Amino acid sequence: MDTRSVVGRRDELTRLASLLQPQPGARGIVITGDDGMGKTTLWQAALDSAHGAGTHRILRCAPAVAERHLPYSGLSDLLAAVDKAVVESLPPPQRRALAVATLVADPSPAPPDERAVAYGLLSVIRALTAVSPVVIAVDNLHWLDTPTALALAYAARRCPADPVVFLVSAPDIGDAAPHPVVAALDHRAWFELPLGPLGLGSLHRLVRSSLGIDLTRPQLLRLHASSGGNPRQALAIVGRLAGSSRPGGSGQLPGPDGPAAALAGFDADLATGGERAGHAHAQLALLCLSTRADVTVAQQHARHAVDLLGEACPVEVLTCLAVLENFAGPTTTARLERAMAMSATSRVESVYEHPTFWVGHRLMLEDRFDEARVHFQAALAMAAPSGDEWSRAAMLVHVAELECRAGNWAAAAEYAHQCSLLTHDAAHGQPGLARYAEAMVAVRQGDLTRARTLAAEGELLAAAGGDELYRIQNIGVRAHAAVSQGEWAEAAGLLRNMPDHLLSLGWREPTVFPLWPDAIESLMAVGELELATRYRGIYAANADAYARPTAQATAARCAGLLHAARGDLPGALDLLAAAVDLHQRSPDRYERGRTLLVLGATRRRARMKRAAREGLDEALAIFEALGSPVWAQRVRAETARIGGRVATAELTDAEERVADLAARGATNRAIAAELFLAESTVEAHLSRIYRKVGVRTRAELAHRFTTGKL
Repeated sequence: MDTRSVVGRRDELTRLASLLQPQPGARGIVITGDDGMGKTTLWQAALDSAHGAGTHRILRCAPAVAERHLPYSGLSDLLAAVDKAVVESLPPPQRRALAVATLVADPSPAPPDERAVAYGLLSVIRALTAVSPVVIAVDNLHWLDTPTALALAYAARRCPADPVVFLVSAPDIGDAAPHPVVAALDHRAWFELPLGPLGLGSLHRLVRSSLGIDLTRPQLLRLHASSGGNPRQALAIVGRLAGSSRPGGSGQLPGPDGPAAALAGFDADLATGGERAGHAHAQLALLCLSTRADVTVAQQHARHAVDLLGEACPVEVLTCLAVLENFAGPTTTARLERAMAMSATSRVESVYEHPTFWVGHRLMLEDRFDEARVHFQAALAMAAPSGDEWSRAAMLVHVAELECRAGNWAAAAEYAHQCSLLTHDAAHGQPGLARYAEAMVAVRQGDLTRARTLAAEGELLAAAGGDELYRIQNIGVRAHAAVSQGEWAEAAGLLRNMPDHLLSLGWREPTVFPLWPDAIESLMAVGELELATRYRGIYAANADAYARPTAQATAARCAGLLHAARGDLPGALDLLAAAVDLHQRSPDRYERGRTLLVLGATRRRARMKRAAREGLDEALAIFEALGSPVWAQRVRAETARIGGRVATAELTDAEERVADLAARGATNRAIAAELFLAESTVEAHLSRIYRKVGVRTRAELAHRFTTGKL
């Protein structure tokens, strides 16, 4: 079947292809739906399929409203492609009646006999079916002139054994007062294909293919709400707005309005109550989450939608509520399991909103990576044949995230690249999403310059598109790049207010946004212990409430760092050892390596050289296996500070800091400025360091550091 002009009607196309297979007996197919839903497009696609296959003779007409009062105008169109020899072989009364009705012969004073016309049409159909099956196709059946409709009904009642398909489109099937053609066939022989609203993914593809315009998800949600998912209305709205956005009538839609403006358009529907208000609440749930990442407001709307729609609640809305509830606080899986059961018999138009995908997402957050991968791959497989590029792009980000957490960075990079190809100009779907995916992988692999560039672009794109969720995620990547380089002040500046911001939006799940440990550690590094302590308490409580192994381990790491910052090295060591044990329950090796690095550094401060080396050696093995050169180098630098061969005495902490900077080439003045010391004090420290280590120059000192022999 030719589907090039059909968007979002995969199930209907499959059903039509099946019903149009040659088989004995007459049957009917009626495509129903509101004006603008695409009935004519689907009807034409079915005829193109039959014509291309060469399996059917096609009699077709597409009456217009202005022709409904012109007798036999539809009949003329139906018989236009019939060989004259077929008509001329009919008995004279039938031949004469058809000739007069179709204006082939001069009319007689009296109108043609309706029975003769109807029987003549039946005879033509039977003559044609003796050679091949026939499709009688009428678009906009409700506009067909009455005499033609009666003739078709007459024929339909009398050819049940003939291989004939009546393919018609109409606003509805007319159960109360069915159209004569519909009523003529036994009801069991009719197959209705109702066309409902297009989903978000299909709406995006329609606008993109028809107008060449990419919409952001917030724009798509507002367009869906404004058009009701009606394709014709959606194209008219976008065309009108795009035409007014720039001279010449081309270009993108204007940027997203503020949340208040977006919500105001739903007031009338919400006021009506019942099913209409339920659907409005469903749209608002998705809109609020997409434009502001506002879990609290989105959850309220989703719950109202489920309550108002009851058993008629779409699978997508039930899934949305289950996901939002889990983001706002730990919940059971019951609601998501119910959505999964419903999806077996209900259509879910946008695969990104399918419960299969979100079960996988929840498993990923629970550190059950292998199980999550199975669900993610099933969802991607569903999206591929549907052509739903928006859903596929949005899912690829999360699959890349899964592989990042699992330590499969080559696979993560490939998924991020696929997402980038689908979002070629970052306007497709959620702006900034592809930049985040690529930056997330780059920062882990140590390509920090590229990671910073991509994340900065992603942050700007997300902000321009009103996409708060991916604005935050891109900021988190920028901060992690700073943390990776030990640039704590920059990281703290980016993340200082971010945990409170997430809490204000209702996000309690501790691992969706992996920025919490970086925020806590960077604030500690710049001396903001009070704020770091508060954030650590919230993070630890949520990690325990959700029972997230990686979050529990990193929360313990942060607690150990806080104890160390206050001088309690024994307490810090106990907490860090417990953190390493907690990492045993999680397959996230990257975070385990970070914790081992902190443990090794703390043991070094406590003069536990052998134990420090053991932890650092394990951390180095992890980072080298993962392919993280930046963190591997940090481990080597920490190992170099352990020493072990100083003959006279250990270096003090102050001397170690001076030695480290001197070994990296810093001048005495630079060291003094960095450590807030007088230059004379730096000179005194260096004299003692040279004596203890047994060197005479900075070059020898640097060599000791780089070879780990200090």
